Formats: sequence, structure tokens, C-alpha cells
Amino acid sequence: MSIGRLLKKITELTPPAVGEAVIPDPAVVGFYVRWARELRHWKKGALAAVADVSLSTVERVERGERVAKESLEGIARAFGYPVDTFTSPRPVMPPDKAEANLRKYFSELESVKVAPLRTQAQLRALANCHSYLPYLVDVPEDVRPSVANLLEWLDVAAFVLTESGQSRTADHVPRRQLYASILECVAGIGRLGYVVSAGVMNAPQPGFPEWKIALVCISSRRTDPAAAKRRAVMVDRRSAELANHSFDDISELALS
Repeated sequence: MSIGRLLKKITELTPPAVGEAVIPDPAVVGFYVRWARELRHWKKGALAAVADVSLSTVERVERGERVAKESLEGIARAFGYPVDTFTSPRPVMPPDKAEANLRKYFSELESVKVAPLRTQAQLRALANCHSYLPYLVDVPEDVRPSVANLLEWLDVAAFVLTESGQSRTADHVPRRQLYASILECVAGIGRLGYVVSAGVMNAPQPGFPEWKIALVCISSRRTDPAAAKRRAVMVDRRSAELANHSFDDISELALS
């Protein structure tokens, strides 16, 4: 079913009363699932594999058809949502409040270009940023020391490669060795089953109009099939405010 036909199906639904607790209609679920899947650049088969459902089930959901509760729970889990996202009743908000919530949510999002971290040029760009913002998706506790190690290496790079550190450390820490150590750290995280992508976000701060943040995204290949192909992430600008994160904070933030 095309997205246009699915939207038409939604507009033909009888609106529930404001405040009434209702389970989302299959057409609404179908639109949301398709939107969430395409936002992540997942193919239908990838969603089916992560959700542990059949490809035909995903196709039926996206056509706005009814499927088993367990299948919807698996799809919600695959997206990292609460397991009952598509199956539990929820109060209906007034249209103006729902619209305001959507506007507020999307108005805070900014698309930041990212790419798998592989080159010295990328490392130089990250080193020239003023702080780091890690985005971790399905990264368990036993992998986080490797992530912390990578951020420490990036801190070293920032010191060595900036003008303030070059004269004092250039002779003691050869750049090639530094680059190789960082990329080997990235490769080590890759061998654990994770993709490390990075990008630079312009994030002007009060008194610091040139402030830039190094965005470091780490995603599981198992639960995020498109991680290696992702070329942008949506970042909540509020998470980039200096008042809301520290330089060494490893935050569990949602990757869109």
C-alpha cells in the first residue's frame, strides 16, 4: 500500500473522543511503523529479522492490517520503544495539543551528517571540536569501557593536534602513531559487533558562537542493520547545550 493510500485510510477513521483511552488503529500503527523504519533506512526484511517476525507480517502491518499482539510487541522492541507502544490503550489528546507537541519535538531536532569513522581527516575534524557528544544505541555495560577508551584517545588527539599542544607534544607523540592508535580502538569496537560513526555539529553557545561538537555514534550491527550505511542522525539541540552535558559524560541518547 502506498503512503498516500495509508494516509487516506487514516483520514477516513472515526475520530475517538478526546480523553478516551484507545488502542492505536492498525492504519495508524502501519503509518508509524513505516515512518520509523524508513527514518532508520531499514529495509522491511531488516525490520523483520530484528523484530523476529516474518517479512509478510511487516508488510501486513505497513498496509494497516491487524496482526498478532506478539508481532507488534516484537516490532516495538526492535525500534527500542516500550513493548506495549502499539498495543496498549492511551488517552486521546486534543488536536491542538497533539500538534503543539509534534511541533515542539521536531523544532528541537537537527540533522547532522555522519559517516563510519575510518580516516585521519575525520579524526582531525573531531579533534578540532570543543566537546564530544556520544550517542550509544544498544551498547551494553561490558562494551562501554571500550567506548570510554575511544573518547580518551580523542581527547589526546584534541590536545596534540591543536596549536596549544603541537609545540609541546609533537616530538613525543607522532601523529601517525596517534591516528593508528585511535583507528585501532575503533576497529576493536567494530570487532565487538558495533559501528562507530562520527560527524561535526555546529552548536553555538552563549559567548561561544564558533562552538562545535564532535558527535560519536556507536550502534549495534545486530539491532541496527543500517548502522554502517547511515549518513545522518537527528540530534536534539537541547542535548548539545553546555548546561545539559559534561565533557566526559557517556549518555544513552535515542538515535533517530
